[in-house]
Amino acid sequence: MAPSIPTALVPPNMTSDEILHFRTQLSPAIRDSPTWLFVQRRIQESLVKGSVLRGIPPSLDTIFALLCFLCENNEPLLTSSDFIRSSTLSQPISSLTHPACVALDRIYKHNLPDILDRKMGKNMQDLKFLTLEINYGFNLSNEQVLDWRETELVVLAALITQNCRVEVLWHMRGALRAGWTREDVESVQKVAMAIAKRLAVRTDKVPGLEEISETSND
Repeated sequence: MAPSIPTALVPPNMTSDEILHFRTQLSPAIRDSPTWLFVQRRIQESLVKGSVLRGIPPSLDTIFALLCFLCENNEPLLTSSDFIRSSTLSQPISSLTHPACVALDRIYKHNLPDILDRKMGKNMQDLKFLTLEINYGFNLSNEQVLDWRETELVVLAALITQNCRVEVLWHMRGALRAGWTREDVESVQKVAMAIAKRLAVRTDKVPGLEEISETSND
């Protein structure tokens, strides 16, 4: 069971009507509060994790439209206390480096040192900091709502709908390493590309699974 798959594929800039189109089928099956709260948390976390890939403005557009939908169709159950990263605010930023490296090592394995030391080692310290401590350490490595396996689908779907080639290759491999089957990954790719087509987003650079390399995906 992968409850995060539908929410992972919610692209930026969707209207309330478009969100309703994708989520209406879920509504009749999730009437009790514990289940609906569980689903709301996962929707929100998928959008939060996707924001570091799509950008904050388009993610806010989607979140605001989603909140309107929730208020109109179900009682929103999330409160200000649902800030799962609040404990990190009192910690030094350096404390985020270790969880970031653990998360990245799962995906890149033997390729990680080359990426961090050679590619990002010269004149890219600001971007390296954003990638490690912020994008991964603070955001993507958090597993309180979505675990690593589910996060890889969120990341993969977000990258596909941005027409990225190299990054999609890396995270296709990451999804397989997280335990998803080739059929799972192909299913996410197919749905993400269908949504991209509906929104007139190009996907001509998106590779297929057969192009993944265990040596390097640069």
